[in-house]
Amino acid sequence: MFLLKDRDASVLINQMIMEYSVSVKLKESWGKKPCDHPRLEKVYYVGAFLINYSCTTCGADFTVSQKLEMDQMRKKRETV
Repeated sequence: MFLLKDRDASVLINQMIMEYSVSVKLKESWGKKPCDHPRLEKVYYVGAFLINYSCTTCGADFTVSQKLEMDQMRKKRETV
């Protein structure tokens, strides 16, 4: 397992999960720039999974239904 360390949080790359504080830092550093949200990861906080997903690029939050909708749209684009 590849582990990327930060001062107060870590992201487990191959498990597709992200610590909540990393998501917050991404949002703060990304600002209002546009993002196509290429990868979403499940968010956890103090070892417990939250119900949302966050973009690994900009930190934007998505519900489970929003993630499923994005996944379906991506699959449609790939088959065209």
